[in-house]
Amino acid sequence: MNRKIPVITSLFTLLLLQLTACSPEKNHKQHEQKSRFTPGKVISRVTCLQDTNVSYALFLPKSYDPAKRYPLVIAFDAHAAGKLAVELFSAQAKLLGYIVAGSNNSKNGIALDITLTQYELMRRDILQRLSIDTNRIYTAGFSGGSRVAASVAIFNGGISGVIGCSAGFPQIDRPLTTRFSYLGVVGNADFNFSEMKALDKALEDAGFVHHLLVFDGIHAWPPSSIIPSIFTWLELDAMRRKLKPADEAYVSGIMGKYKQEIDSLHLKNRLVEEYDKCMEASQFLNGVADVGAFTRQATQLSQSAAIKKQAEEDDRLAKKETQLQQYYAEALNSQNEKWWSGEVKRLAGSAGIDIGESEQTMYKRVLSYLSLAAYMQASGALKAGDRENAGRMISIYGLVDPQNAEAPYLEAGWLAVGGNEAEALKSLAKALDLGFTDLKRIESDPAFTKIKGSPGYERIISRMKDKK
Repeated sequence: MNRKIPVITSLFTLLLLQLTACSPEKNHKQHEQKSRFTPGKVISRVTCLQDTNVSYALFLPKSYDPAKRYPLVIAFDAHAAGKLAVELFSAQAKLLGYIVAGSNNSKNGIALDITLTQYELMRRDILQRLSIDTNRIYTAGFSGGSRVAASVAIFNGGISGVIGCSAGFPQIDRPLTTRFSYLGVVGNADFNFSEMKALDKALEDAGFVHHLLVFDGIHAWPPSSIIPSIFTWLELDAMRRKLKPADEAYVSGIMGKYKQEIDSLHLKNRLVEEYDKCMEASQFLNGVADVGAFTRQATQLSQSAAIKKQAEEDDRLAKKETQLQQYYAEALNSQNEKWWSGEVKRLAGSAGIDIGESEQTMYKRVLSYLSLAAYMQASGALKAGDRENAGRMISIYGLVDPQNAEAPYLEAGWLAVGGNEAEALKSLAKALDLGFTDLKRIESDPAFTKIKGSPGYERIISRMKDKK
């Protein structure tokens, strides 16, 4: 089928890069000499042999044997945190025998052609130094990194499947000519939730092998509890596509698990969750087992009043969410901090408003959207030297997302540039308390030039090093 996927808002400019594929090293002794990596441990930085500016975090299963070939997951974080992604996947990679690599270069704000060039260098380096099953190379990514993971599959090819977390495809203006499986993963309070739902429907219409996993959470890498399901999808998809031998015992175990979960939901009369679980089972297991019972149960449930009511509620909330995003986007440029304080309380549900759980989650998505919008405007104002607007936007950012360390960090830089050392140090300490530990960023940030070397600054840096 050659149908067009609808355009999804992209963080990147579309640039097509054709790169030559490289075959993996065939000599196992050469593999041993070139790898020299400790299996079973996350390695923070592996520098590419052809370009020392390109590096990646790496995990090899403890049983790694260069005489065998292993599936590979290449991960892209939105902030070049390759180690974070590798650590997240390492437990299941160890259990199922996967190699995982995480780019230390790919991050939001880098042009796609540069990112794809860095990816190709990384891919070639891995294939040269390790024993990879080239039929089972997967990409995974979070936020802007999710768009990179999809871009690699769409434009470079050679990818069996994509794990897209919290963001969809890059902007494309032509039908897709490459095919890959796609597992979307998103939090129900993520500002990109609606985008991921729309992409899932578009993939269904276009005939892709796909599923969307939804967890209870915000815009973030999925929690560790979701990772086993991600690797289950990869294993079943490899069997579905005849990329690995069918494992009847494994499939039977997954079937039994789904049946048990669905039966439990049925007994508790949780029809919406039962329907969702039936759909998940049928999409995960389709092509490797008889999913007729799951699909029939899902079809029957879809006719129930509860499912129809939920579908209507979802449509209503999706429209309301879009309207609220537009309304508050305009208010960012017109309303003061006092007004925003009241609106945040209302959106957070702390004003005593009696609303349903779905609507409360929708308000969380709006707050998450506002966090991103305020951050973008604050950052833009700082770069433009517009101190008045930057200060206002930073204050609003702190109101809509009070647990985000980025707001006090930006505030600290804004205050330091303005010569207010004492308050700047207070904001910097607050950022540290909220989890900010990016030493490289703070030490290279020109906003702190005036206060570097001061006793208060050095104490914070020392605390940051200890915490890290």
